[in-house]
Amino acid sequence: GNAARYDGTPSGTTPAVDLINLVVNPNSVLELTAKLRVATQGGFIFDRYDADRFKFVTISAGKITLGHHTAKGWFVDSTYNNSTLLKVNTDLTLGLTLKGTTVNVTINGSQVLSFAYNALVGDGGFGLMSRSGVTSFDNLTVKSDDASLAALTVQSLQGSTGSSDPVSAADVAGIAAAADHA
Repeated sequence: GNAARYDGTPSGTTPAVDLINLVVNPNSVLELTAKLRVATQGGFIFDRYDADRFKFVTISAGKITLGHHTAKGWFVDSTYNNSTLLKVNTDLTLGLTLKGTTVNVTINGSQVLSFAYNALVGDGGFGLMSRSGVTSFDNLTVKSDDASLAALTVQSLQGSTGSSDPVSAADVAGIAAAADHA
């Protein structure tokens, strides 16, 4: 299988979410980068308060979607379309930078989206999300200028959930254990 990759498999309409167990000062810069391969739609979840309230950036066929979710459902805030670049079942490097109220999104190192929200975007939980279909993640890097954190790099994400269940606490612990404090 995908020995050094990590697969998120949604359960029905419930996205598979794997939060990174780090608390970062909301006024700090937070940068997430991962190589990922989507079957349908997946990426990062951020500014998450609970299962209903969060923001997300996902890759799907031909499109990057930046949006938010509330009790009323899914909402699109901004999109980037590029059918040549954004292909399913292809490794792409997705980058997300949160600073204050601003979100910047990169694909393969090039900026493609920027959006300003009306409140801080770094004060909720953050991590990986597969909204539909299996999303395979590799080489996740988390960086922040928060002085209380050493630069954290997860070199490789081991294992796969292998079932239709959302990622479990045990999976999260496994990822946290793989963290390499540089």
